Amino acid sequence: MRKSLLLIAIASLTFALCINAPGPVTYLVNKDVVSIYPKLKPGTLTVKGRIIYIKNVNDVIANYTGWLPAVLIKINKGQVKICEAYGFKVYEGCNGGFYCLEPAPRAPIFFYNGNYTKLLLELNVTKGLGNPKAKVWVVELLDPLCPYCALFYRQGGGKVIIKYVKEGKVYLIPVIVAFHNRAPGFEESLKLAYQLNEYVKEGKVLAFFNLEEKIAHNVVKLYEGKMKLSNITVPRKLLESANKANLKLAQKLFPMVATPGNVFINMKTGKAIAVMGAMTQKGVELIYKRVLNG
Repeated sequence: MRKSLLLIAIASLTFALCINAPGPVTYLVNKDVVSIYPKLKPGTLTVKGRIIYIKNVNDVIANYTGWLPAVLIKINKGQVKICEAYGFKVYEGCNGGFYCLEPAPRAPIFFYNGNYTKLLLELNVTKGLGNPKAKVWVVELLDPLCPYCALFYRQGGGKVIIKYVKEGKVYLIPVIVAFHNRAPGFEESLKLAYQLNEYVKEGKVLAFFNLEEKIAHNVVKLYEGKMKLSNITVPRKLLESANKANLKLAQKLFPMVATPGNVFINMKTGKAIAVMGAMTQKGVELIYKRVLNG
């Protein structure tokens, strides 16, 4: 009898965790997503003869926490490990089959469905630059050899980020990861990533921004291995270990690991908006105001 009850409990739990995906491709949205992407209003779209289902996330996955818009794609059993290798979630459909949940393609703006402040505290991601009592925190993903990161800080929204941090409007938590392992300047990139992350741990605002601006203005020379800006002398193994740890952290904090990326968080409400790409100064100002007032 006890064994039967246990089997019933397991069956009930499995059913509760399954998802109600209406088709092979389903976009998951909420009200915030629709306000930015009106074409993703719940319903159906026909794209090149293919029906795309758009559903409110709560109608498909109970108690979902994560980034939206996201897309559920039906996969076979052999593709499950591939999906998980990319850090994506795998769900089982209530009518059978497996689904891979991925960030929506070509979507530069994402909304966090849940409390992002809680996520930061759970991951102990609190060391940053500026005023920790600021109403808006920004978690930023950068790569020392990324040309778009350089553009962001040389001409774009990075200038607003610097201004807001110095004015106490934003508390900035950068996560620096060296990605370009085939570039001639990769070893220097590892050192710069380590040095910038150390500045963050020590709360050295001016040192961080001064080095970041030097990197932004010399990114081509750094990529080609023709310049050195770091003063780090730690062993290569330690540099690689620190870089790997930051990559794992980035996978937990951002909808996708692409640079530059910025997550704006209202620390009181936990609402968060992630923008992937080199935002303009106006773009940073608009996202900041929306998060601050939301």
